[in-house]
Amino acid sequence: MWSAIIHILLLTLPISVSHAQTSDVFGKVSDISDESPMHQASVVLLNAKDSIIYADARTQNGIFSFKDVDYGSYKLLVTYPDYTDFVMPVIVDRSGPIDLGNIKMWSDMVLLDEVLVTGKKKPIRIIGDTIEYNPSLYNLAPHATAQDLLKQLDGINVDKDGNITAMGKKVTRVYVDGEEFFGHDPVLVTTNIRADMIEKVQVYDRKSDNAAFTGIDDGKDEKAVNMKLKDDSKIGLFGKVGIGIGNEDFYNANGFFNHFNNDRKFSVYGLSNNVGSVGLSSRDRQQYADGSFESTYNNYDLDPWNGEYSGKGIPTSSGLGSQFSNKYYDGKFSLNINYNFNDIVIDGIDHNIVQDNLPTSFFITDVNRTFHNHMQKHNFSGTFKVDIDQSSSISIKTNVGRIKKTTDNHYISSTLDSNSRLLNSNTRSFSTGSNKRIGMINLLYLKKFRKERRTISIAVDIFDTKSNSDGGLESNTFTYRNENNIYLNQEMNNSDGTSFKTIRSTYTEPLTKYSTIEASIEGTVKTSLLFRNNEIVRADVDFSYVDSLSLSDYKLNQVFGKGGIKYHFNKAKFTIQLGSEFIYVNFDQRSLDKDYLIKRNFDFFQPSADFTYRINPLTSISLKYFGFSNMPDILLLQPFVNNVDPLNIVIGNEELNPSFSNRLTLGYNSYNDQKNILMYANGSLTITNIPIGSTIVTDANGVSTYSYVNVEGGKNISYNSSFGVHFPSPIPKVGMSINGSFLGNRIDNFVNSKLSQSDFNSYSLSVGFGGSKENTYNGGLSVGVMYNTNYNNLQPDYGNKYWGYSFSPNSDFYLPYGITLNTGLNYLFQGKTKVFTEDFRQAIWNSSLEKKFLKDKSLSIKLSVNDILDQNRGFQRSMNNSQIIQNTYSTIGRYFMVSCLWNFRKF
Repeated sequence: MWSAIIHILLLTLPISVSHAQTSDVFGKVSDISDESPMHQASVVLLNAKDSIIYADARTQNGIFSFKDVDYGSYKLLVTYPDYTDFVMPVIVDRSGPIDLGNIKMWSDMVLLDEVLVTGKKKPIRIIGDTIEYNPSLYNLAPHATAQDLLKQLDGINVDKDGNITAMGKKVTRVYVDGEEFFGHDPVLVTTNIRADMIEKVQVYDRKSDNAAFTGIDDGKDEKAVNMKLKDDSKIGLFGKVGIGIGNEDFYNANGFFNHFNNDRKFSVYGLSNNVGSVGLSSRDRQQYADGSFESTYNNYDLDPWNGEYSGKGIPTSSGLGSQFSNKYYDGKFSLNINYNFNDIVIDGIDHNIVQDNLPTSFFITDVNRTFHNHMQKHNFSGTFKVDIDQSSSISIKTNVGRIKKTTDNHYISSTLDSNSRLLNSNTRSFSTGSNKRIGMINLLYLKKFRKERRTISIAVDIFDTKSNSDGGLESNTFTYRNENNIYLNQEMNNSDGTSFKTIRSTYTEPLTKYSTIEASIEGTVKTSLLFRNNEIVRADVDFSYVDSLSLSDYKLNQVFGKGGIKYHFNKAKFTIQLGSEFIYVNFDQRSLDKDYLIKRNFDFFQPSADFTYRINPLTSISLKYFGFSNMPDILLLQPFVNNVDPLNIVIGNEELNPSFSNRLTLGYNSYNDQKNILMYANGSLTITNIPIGSTIVTDANGVSTYSYVNVEGGKNISYNSSFGVHFPSPIPKVGMSINGSFLGNRIDNFVNSKLSQSDFNSYSLSVGFGGSKENTYNGGLSVGVMYNTNYNNLQPDYGNKYWGYSFSPNSDFYLPYGITLNTGLNYLFQGKTKVFTEDFRQAIWNSSLEKKFLKDKSLSIKLSVNDILDQNRGFQRSMNNSQIIQNTYSTIGRYFMVSCLWNFRKF
């Protein structure tokens, strides 16, 4: 591998060290009406031949400059919001530095001598790796939210729960003017900000703070949306207050208040409802974590429910929060603080049909569950940043939180063999209560030196969490083959704690005009404690065989040492990045109750490669490779019997080794600004050799015991790809889209000493249409088809293959007298299989009639009906180890509601 890397470096170095003749280009940008300088105008230098971006810059108080520009012919493109684009030819030759003088921006189309200015606004612009939308070109109802706007943008999808995907990838962060707003919770931000306040919507791959600073990718990017506000929306107050009352005791109340004064932003909100608008139930998990931090969140409680509402049951949710941000001393000091509280209660029932595949047969288990879950969360987060001077800064981020949780579950189950003979029946009740506290602080120092691209960064991360969990299990199992009744009454206690401290430093040094080298070093000390105790109160059979594993007090110390080097080469048309990290890990596994110590060491190389080719300014393709290790955590290593489900017992394995994964990703984005055609495609493939899995032993009574193992000879494979094309249809003012996805995985385990390979594949294709007419209608239609397969090699004749299709029309009709009619239908069909012998059909039809009042139409009264046909039933099919599962569950059905909403704004 290293010889290949060296060979590629040798190929690129001659390109990078050749010295072309160069000169400087500079100038000024101002408003033609008063010649005032235009700050932060975008200035791009394009190759005249193919319009490839050569260099770009932002004006500082109207001034821009490009250093060491190669001799040749170029086009200069200047853009600024609400001004016409400015394009002029530029020839760089032996004549010396080129002063372009004062470039004056116009608001109308003009034609000057050798200068072309285009005044037609386009809905989409691509600037580098950022896709930018112009909201003013979309038809929106008065007082529409940012979420309403996002639903109309090509390449962006917003589901019924407010989750956002952009270019086929999930959006995890939403910013306002580039800053966190309410902890960057996507739903809270997009339902609070008004669409008419937004000047532009920007979609991009957000890099980590360190990668954004150095310009060298560290593989920690995520899809993000930034909403840049209009200047006239940055000073004033706005918000909304709404209340809705329905039948069957349904209700929905919320209020938002925001006061903006340029950089100073203050906001508060409150909400309470039982219609599924859960606000911050699970989405604020990212506030407790960044990267690896989240892996420690809520893993070790007796009941792993993390407060998420995924549509199962009826939720009652209340929340409140506040946000404050400001900049001081000309932006040198910035502060952003958030507080959020959420209380959620979920009551419901669900039904599972589980096919367990064995080497010689299969079992079918039918499980009915009723549940009552309750969680309260408090979270405070803050960011403080200081720009020490123009070349250095320091930032401090902190998150602290407390979580209180109770769960109550009741199960009734039975298991049949492949000949429909009854093997066992079980009834059990399982209740838990837990308390958790979480804290994190991050310090980051960034320094740029006088020499361009010479930088250093130092980061310190400190994380700590502690939790206590108590519970009770009462279970009664009858096995029919030996006619044995097993009663168990058990009290359980868990207490856990995880802390780690990390310090890392990164240094970059330019090698040539186009190439940079990065060196990094990192050290981490992580300590995990997990005490678990199962105390039998009463049992009708002898459980002494598990006595030695029913109590465990375990401590895991991990010391990580990491060093890495990366080579980065960047020119107009392509970027190449090659590198590798070396990781050394020390495991100290200590049993505190049995007084023994296991010491182990592991080391890995984690290579990476990144290639991006910019075909033209609006089209690019990227290929990335990343190798990474997967460390077993204390939950998998601890030698303990978890019998929360007496029919599915789980045992830890302290001899587990890490596994290693290889991931390849491919991305393509293209926009034809003349024909308004947007195309994207994404794909990833991950292969894990000798993965961490399970060896499963299922006896003749249908009782399974799971032990964690490294699956020798096994290989886990997962893939995920999506594509989309958005373009104008032959029908005037109607847009069209074609979207598809292909995803799946293969999971290897051992079942009764045989290698089990479970394959899941899902393919979908949809065609969508959307159109609008101002003050008349706004609507769309989506038609999709899907094909899913679930297959296990132990029972190849009993795999599940089924077709499905969906049909989703939705429209807003703007009627006279300020009345709006909204109606939408979501129809879903999924076919039956050999095991699941019934088709699934569901048509969810929602509709509302809204009347606006007052001169500015800020007050509205709405009559709405949810699930008019009363067909909303939860439904899901999935795979887990060697199991194929169909899950149906209760969810929010039909209800009627009358609501009143007041939107206020004063700017």
